[in-house]
Amino acid sequence: MHYNYAITLQQLCNYFYVSKSTLLNKFKEEYGITIHQYLLDYRFQKSLELLANSTQSIQEIALACGFQDANYYTKAFKAKYQTTPTHYRETINTSKN
Repeated sequence: MHYNYAITLQQLCNYFYVSKSTLLNKFKEEYGITIHQYLLDYRFQKSLELLANSTQSIQEIALACGFQDANYYTKAFKAKYQTTPTHYRETINTSKN
């Protein structure tokens, strides 16, 4: 999957040969969330794996998971998980020991 690349609705529409409205409606009907939310959740899930299992910097993880800006990634991460990526990593590493 190319989750770490910028993906546009138009690219998805071209890939699936459907209109934007059809794509958005069918996706939400099938998954119960928007395409944007699905992709964001997927990127966060991948970033959690990297935070727990790598020594990459927060910026490297943000970029590897498709976030173009590490500051945005950190703010969005904190809004979703009520902690920063750095604190999450510290907590995971402490619990492994």
